[in-house]
Amino acid sequence: MRPLALIAALALLPLACKNAADRAPPAAPRHYTYRAIAGISMGGVGSSLIAARHPEKFDAVGLVGGPLDVRYLYGAIERSLAGGFCPLAKLEAAAAADQTRPEGTRASLDTPGALDCGNDPIAPVQQYEHAQFFNHWAFTKSGGTFDRDEYLRIFLDLSLALGNPLASNPDSPALPPGVTRADVYRPDLCANPVRVKNVFNAEYNPQGKYDAITFCDGQAPVVFCSATADCSKEDATEARLDFCAAGVTRDQVYSAAMAAASAYCAAHQKTLCSTDKNFRADLYWTWNGYHDACFPSERPVTFALAVDLNGNGRRDWYEPLIINAHERYQDVGVDGCADALEDGKGGCVTDPSKSAWDAATNPDPNHDDYDPLKNPAGTEGDWIHEEGEPFEDNGLDGVPGTHDEGEGNGKFDESANRAYAASTDLRTQLKGDAWKANLGRVDVYTDGGIRDVFNFGVMGAQVYGALSLATPSTAKLYDDFVSLPDGVMDGAFDPTLVDYAKMGRHPFIRYGNPQADLKAIRLGDGDHVGTQFEVYARFGTFFKWLSHRWDGPLGPEQPEHGTSQPENKTFVSSVLGAPWDYAIAVPPGYDAPANANRRYPVVAFLHGYGQAPDQIVGINIVLQSFANTGDMRGMILVFPSGRCCFTGPNGERDCREVDDAGTNIDQKPGWRRECSAGTFFVNRRGFSANDGTRYEDALFELLADVDKNYRTLAPADK
Repeated sequence: MRPLALIAALALLPLACKNAADRAPPAAPRHYTYRAIAGISMGGVGSSLIAARHPEKFDAVGLVGGPLDVRYLYGAIERSLAGGFCPLAKLEAAAAADQTRPEGTRASLDTPGALDCGNDPIAPVQQYEHAQFFNHWAFTKSGGTFDRDEYLRIFLDLSLALGNPLASNPDSPALPPGVTRADVYRPDLCANPVRVKNVFNAEYNPQGKYDAITFCDGQAPVVFCSATADCSKEDATEARLDFCAAGVTRDQVYSAAMAAASAYCAAHQKTLCSTDKNFRADLYWTWNGYHDACFPSERPVTFALAVDLNGNGRRDWYEPLIINAHERYQDVGVDGCADALEDGKGGCVTDPSKSAWDAATNPDPNHDDYDPLKNPAGTEGDWIHEEGEPFEDNGLDGVPGTHDEGEGNGKFDESANRAYAASTDLRTQLKGDAWKANLGRVDVYTDGGIRDVFNFGVMGAQVYGALSLATPSTAKLYDDFVSLPDGVMDGAFDPTLVDYAKMGRHPFIRYGNPQADLKAIRLGDGDHVGTQFEVYARFGTFFKWLSHRWDGPLGPEQPEHGTSQPENKTFVSSVLGAPWDYAIAVPPGYDAPANANRRYPVVAFLHGYGQAPDQIVGINIVLQSFANTGDMRGMILVFPSGRCCFTGPNGERDCREVDDAGTNIDQKPGWRRECSAGTFFVNRRGFSANDGTRYEDALFELLADVDKNYRTLAPADK
C-alpha cells in the first residue's frame, strides 16, 4: 500500500471501529437473584445438594466445610467405611476352625488380631484422605464428639435423606432388604436381630447359604487401669483397658460391663479410670471410633446387614457387611483399559509386556487417570461407571442366576437410591444443562480442612476439579488462607485485607497446616471446624467474598452503623404441615428511618448436624462488625432448622423443638422425631414411599415468606 493510501486508511480506522462497535450486539446483562445459599458441615452438604438441582435460584453458593460429593463418598463407603474385611475363604476357614475350639475359648472371628487380614485401615486413594475401615473410623472433637455413636446416627439420617447407599429394598428407600420400619424401633433388636435369608452377595454370600442379620454397634468407653488411686495423676504404666481381657461379654449390660472392668483393674492393684484428662489424649483419640469386640453394643444398626458366617445371631468382629448397590464393574475409564494394558495412544493391548505402562516412569500411559486437581477429566478411578468400562451383568448382588434387579438386561445397573443421590451431586450436575446455562452467573465458594474427619476437604477437591474443568479461568485453588491475594500483613492473615476481585469466582481453600504439631492438631488445625482462628478466617473470608459478588449491581459496600439482634421465630409451613423453627438476622441500620426504602440481598445459612438455628446465629456478631466498618454489605440472614420434624401419637406433626406451652416436644409422650438428628435440608427419601418429608421445598417456601415480610431485593438483570 502506498504511504498516502496507508495514511487515509489509518484516518478511517476509528470510524470503522466505531461502526463495528455500533453493529456489535450489546453484552447480555447478568441476571441476579440476590439470593445465596451456604452452610457449615451438614449445612454445607445441604447447600451443595440443593444448589446442584437449583442453580437458577442463587447468585452464589457457599460450601463452608462441605460439600457432599456423592460419588466419592459412596466409593469410600464401599472401600473403607463399610469395608476392609478379609476374603470370604479366609473367613470361612476361621469359622470352621472356631467350631473345634474348646468351650469357653474365644472365637477367632470375634477376636481382633486373630486373623492376618481385615485388621488394618484401608490405604487412602486421595491426598489428605483418612485411612480407616469399618471396625475403626476416624475420630475428632472438632465441632462435636464424632465417635462411633455419632457416625451411626449420621449414616442413618443420610440414608433417610438420600436413600440407603448399601442395598436396595423395594419397600423402603432407607432400609436394607427384609428390614421394616417397625424393626427400627424394636426394643429387643440387639438381643433378637432380624434374620434375612437368601440375601446373595458376590463377595461374601455367593451361594446364599448364610443368613444376613441386623446388628448392634456403638462407641465403647475408652478407659484404662492406673497404678495410682488418683486418676488425675499420670501413670507411666497406663494402657487402654482390653474389655476382652477383663472378661466382659456382649450379653452384659453397660453397668455390669463396667463393674467387670473395675474388678479386673482392682485384681491387678489398679484403678479403673477415664481418659478425659489431657494427658490421656493419645488413648482417647486413638480408640474412639473403634468397635470393641467385647463391650456390649447397644445401638441398633438398621441401615446395614452383616453376614452371619457362624450362625450365632450377631455380627462378630470379622464378619462383613453386605454391599449390593450396583453391578460390579472395572473403573478403568472410557478406554475400557486398565493402566497396565494401555498402549499410550488411547488404545489397549492384551499382553502386558507390550503396554507402555511403567509403575515408576509411565504409570498412566493413556492419561486418563482421574485426579480432581491434576486431571479432572479423567475417567479411570472416578467412582463412576462410564460407557466403555467393562461390567458384569449379574444384577445388584453380583451373583449370576439369582434373577435379581438388573441381571441380564444388557446395561449397567445401580440401585434407585444411588441414582437418586447422583441427581443431587454437584460434581455430576455441573455437567448438566441446568448448570451449563447458569455457570456464567452462579459463583461457588468451597473450603475444607486437610484433616476433616469426614474428608470434606477431599470432597471439596472433587467439586473444585469439576469447576476448573467447566470454567478453567475462574476456578482457583488456595492452600490455606495465607495464600489468598493480599490477605497477609505483618505475617498474619486478615480477611478484610484480601483482594476479592483477584480471588476468583470459584475459589477452593484447603485450610490447615500440613506440618502442624500434635497439640495444634488436637486443637482442630485443618479439622472439621478448625481452630478458633480458622473459624474466624473461614466465616470472615466467605462472607467478604460473598459481599463482593454483589458489588457490580449494587456498588461497593458502605459502613452500616448500629446493631441488630437475631430473632428466633416460627414459620407455619404448608409444605411440612406444621410450625417450623427458624432464626433471622437483619443487617445493622435495617430499622433506621434513612434506610426505610432500602432493600437487601438474602442468604440462607444452614447449620451443622445436631445443631439448631439459635446455635448458629452467633456468626451475626462477626458480620455486624464487618458491616459497621464497611467491610461487608448488609444482608438478611435466614437460619432454617435442619432438625427433623416430630410426629405425635395421633399423626400430629410439629417441626419445632418446643411447643406453645414451653414443653420440649421430645419429652412429650408418644411423640417421636422422624430421624435421629439432621435432615440435610433436602426432600427426604424416608422409610417408605409415603414418608418423604419435603424439607427442601419447605426451605424455598420459607424464603418466599421472608420476601413477603422483609425488605428483600427482587431479582433483576444488570
